[in-house]
Amino acid sequence: MRRADKRKFYAGFQTAMNKFIVSTSHLESYGSEADGRVHMDMISNLAEAFTAIRNGLSELMLTGPKNIRDQAENAVSILQSYSLAVEMGDQSEDKSSEFLRLRDRLYEAMRADLERSQEGCVGGGPGPESNSQIDCLWER
Repeated sequence: MRRADKRKFYAGFQTAMNKFIVSTSHLESYGSEADGRVHMDMISNLAEAFTAIRNGLSELMLTGPKNIRDQAENAVSILQSYSLAVEMGDQSEDKSSEFLRLRDRLYEAMRADLERSQEGCVGGGPGPESNSQIDCLWER
């Protein structure tokens, strides 16, 4: 995948992640006080944001460079657990901080991938720090 395409995908993923954070914050802050319909709207917004992130993670697990694939695989269970906890009204700081650490690790891996993709794959083989042909295919 070309660097410009990666940046576009990563930016879209970051937008989905931000929407998820806003949705969880609203539900945590106002969900218990909201009437039934408003509460259900908040849960619907959370589900929509969760789906966008889950779709992005699925794509990263399938096609991303190894370090990003690994982070995406770790993210799936953490994201599911955190989303369920928020929906059920559990405002566990442990889950929140774990989710934020996950987000930061993913962003760090994405930034490193963008920096690495400036070098590109040489001779059609995997670039430096690569563990498979998929890493090079992601570069194109």
